[in-house]
Amino acid sequence: MLRNFRTRLIFLSLLLLPAPFPALAQTEDNATSPLREVRAEGEKLLSEAQVTALTGLAVGSQVGRADLQTAADKLVQTGLFAKVSYNFQTRSGVIVTYHVEESPRIPAYFDNIPWFADSELDDAIRKKIPFFDGTLPEAGGVVEQAAEAIKEFISSHGLQVSLEHMVIANPTGEGNVQQFRIEEAALRIERLEFSDTSLLASKAVQQHLSEILGKPYS
Repeated sequence: MLRNFRTRLIFLSLLLLPAPFPALAQTEDNATSPLREVRAEGEKLLSEAQVTALTGLAVGSQVGRADLQTAADKLVQTGLFAKVSYNFQTRSGVIVTYHVEESPRIPAYFDNIPWFADSELDDAIRKKIPFFDGTLPEAGGVVEQAAEAIKEFISSHGLQVSLEHMVIANPTGEGNVQQFRIEEAALRIERLEFSDTSLLASKAVQQHLSEILGKPYS
């Protein structure tokens, strides 16, 4: 009687296990099924379509558990999300839903890049990152993409520079900014011009010119 009870208990436990992907491969670990739909929940700054695009998953492709986890890892690696989890269903193909919590963002700040307006640099980033709105996470793949976009834009104008980025305190306000600056730039302020020429005769202005002229541009 005890043996029969144990057998029934094991059988019941097996029935309660989650259903695996339909067996299109030899083992459960590498079993795959067609991806029917990718969904996202919890996004605020991004749209659902933008989040699902970042997963890299293609509807109609064959996916397994490892593919769904890899997609979740991609979301985390962008730096845009502080938390990512997912669940899926396997009826008539895989329907996966990613639950995300977006990371805080800070303004992009361009320091010693005098040849271009901030709006031009913003547009350069937006060509590579269409959802760029002037803010970025503190770290992650999206920040690296933004830096690469700026560098490519500057290079396209015949300027070869090394670019660095870092989080610093906002020089003009509160909080932090994601600063982009040219490394070891030899740019120095040679001359100051004023729309009001009478300022050049001001003793107060003259006293402070020495604090600016000849100093690194920043």
